[in-house]
Amino acid sequence: MTKALPFLYITGNSPLHSFQPMAKFLCLIILSAGAMAAGGLGAIVLVLLCVLALICLRLGPVKLFAKARFLLPMALMIFLFRCFQFDLSKPFLPDELLPALTYLMRLILVFTLSEVFFSSTKLQELGAALSIASRFLFRREQLDPGLYLSLAVGFIPQVFKSYQRAMEAAQVRGFSAHRQSMRHIRVLLTHFVRSVLASALTSAEALEARNYRPDRALKSPPWTIADTLLVAGALLSFAICIFAP
Repeated sequence: MTKALPFLYITGNSPLHSFQPMAKFLCLIILSAGAMAAGGLGAIVLVLLCVLALICLRLGPVKLFAKARFLLPMALMIFLFRCFQFDLSKPFLPDELLPALTYLMRLILVFTLSEVFFSSTKLQELGAALSIASRFLFRREQLDPGLYLSLAVGFIPQVFKSYQRAMEAAQVRGFSAHRQSMRHIRVLLTHFVRSVLASALTSAEALEARNYRPDRALKSPPWTIADTLLVAGALLSFAICIFAP
């Protein structure tokens, strides 16, 4: 079940795994910004890039759909608020259907780009690269923003795991969609919040046990010409998304 959770690192030796973490992080930001403004040609370019990346990671459509299940209620909310209104004379707005589909397509592209990034990038390496870059730019050896980024980003899968455990515990105890009540929902939410807080405390205790210091020694893969070309390709794709029809 945990393999179907989104934003989990996948061990491998694909070309995407070999790029510098900061280069991939910059590409994620650039391409996500382009996806939210992409027109016809830009969307085609991003779709092709996503398909190539998924093939490289051997992440098929079935696995991707299983990871993106949480987008289904979001899609329903988008269509509900964009295509329907509280006007009995004209409750359905067909002209808003295409903008709703376009917005949903952009969200799917951003999710796919994020999944590609997290599947091929170790958070420890990303955090180390960010901290090293920050220390170099600000000339301060005690800067460690990469640690906070790693903790924040790494906590996302933990939230999904906590939700999954809460739902599995509820199902074992006979909870079902046909027997929902405020008491059941309150118990479910309480268990979920406690599980999330317990994960956060475990992370804090692990830092204390390892005697964490802000000026800790860091190692990160070197920046290469391939990383520069990767970022340049992302900038080119962004320009296509912005300026192409």
